[in-house]
Amino acid sequence: MSLIHKPVLLEEVVGILNPMDKRAYLDCTVGGAGHALSILESSKPDGYLIGIDTDKIALKYSKKRLSKYEGRFVLVNDRYENLSFILENLHIEKVDGILIDLGLSSLQIDDPDRGFSFKKNADLDMRFSKNQHLKASDIVNDLPYDELQNIIHLYGEERWSKRIAKNIVIKRSQARIESTLELSEIIKGSIPRKFWSNRIDVSTKTFQAIRIAVNHELEKLDETIRAACDRLNSNGRLIVISYHSLEDRIVKNIFKELSTDCICPPQIPTCICKHEKKAKILTFDKRIRRSKNEKSIKRGKQKFLTPEQDEIKNNPRSRSAKLRALERI
Repeated sequence: MSLIHKPVLLEEVVGILNPMDKRAYLDCTVGGAGHALSILESSKPDGYLIGIDTDKIALKYSKKRLSKYEGRFVLVNDRYENLSFILENLHIEKVDGILIDLGLSSLQIDDPDRGFSFKKNADLDMRFSKNQHLKASDIVNDLPYDELQNIIHLYGEERWSKRIAKNIVIKRSQARIESTLELSEIIKGSIPRKFWSNRIDVSTKTFQAIRIAVNHELEKLDETIRAACDRLNSNGRLIVISYHSLEDRIVKNIFKELSTDCICPPQIPTCICKHEKKAKILTFDKRIRRSKNEKSIKRGKQKFLTPEQDEIKNNPRSRSAKLRALERI
């Protein structure tokens, strides 16, 4: 297991949350505790952190890493959609900042026994929690062609989903597909070489799709974001970091709903939804861009942040990250 965990957009997360003494913060996907460590450090001497993760291995690592802040944090083995129930059990009504980082931690990717990576031979597992019954091998070997193809197409946004699913079905009719490298080879054989991307491995989208299906990652995300907003104190901030378009689309749409007074269809002349605005979306300065004449500098605002090139160079896994944030009103 890797002992190096590089939190994505760390400086930006800490800057937006602005952790302070005697305030409480919730990290819904504590992972390797990279963000949690900085939140506790920045909120000395008495800032408090609640960390949630389904992965017991990650929590064990995080507890050790955060040990010098003993008494200022609590770690909970649960799913983030249960955040309201978790806070109630801890007798905490609201918090001042919430982080939901939807990416895999380096601890999960780099551990060959977890089966997340197509670069290392391992059993097809991909479970965030060993308590889950469904494994990646179950999806690959047991689902009918139509369901398998739909998962790869919907969750992976893979244009070659039909060929990949067809070849998986052919291969598994001969023998069960049990390893990550075996699945990766099937994927590679399904996509013509000329369509391989120079930016990401050809297996990435299918592995992503199967992982999402195994862990039910998108099913409760919208409810989680709404619950998180309700659990913020006034002026408290919620940050969500997503890594692919499906996640980001959900985050973007829910943020828009939470920051809008009326969500009635445009054809209805008078508001009947009685929806109340709960938050405002935070905007950020765009990267500085010079105009064609090279004399003036244009600035603008955008509703998300992405890693700088230096961070991507030092941590290539951050390249697809997109951070959105809102503030409770």
